[in-house]
Amino acid sequence: LIHFPPSYSLTYFLRRVQELLANMSRAPFPEINHLTSVKVNGISTNPSDVVSIKEELREKFGRFGEIGDVYIPRDRNFAFVRFV
Repeated sequence: LIHFPPSYSLTYFLRRVQELLANMSRAPFPEINHLTSVKVNGISTNPSDVVSIKEELREKFGRFGEIGDVYIPRDRNFAFVRFV
């Protein structure tokens, strides 16, 4: 939650909100042609767990090589761990 002092104008507030939303937009998809993927089934799809699940997968699979990306599709029960 962002709080603005009452002295700020509505224009300033709207401009700031637009900047914040622009920064939240999705990054472009990474180049994956050079990566080797391993599919991991049985992944939770709860959006609040995605970050912790990605960290856990990086930790568990990192011992097998350098990880380039961990991808969990929305509304799916699997993930891809992509190795460099």
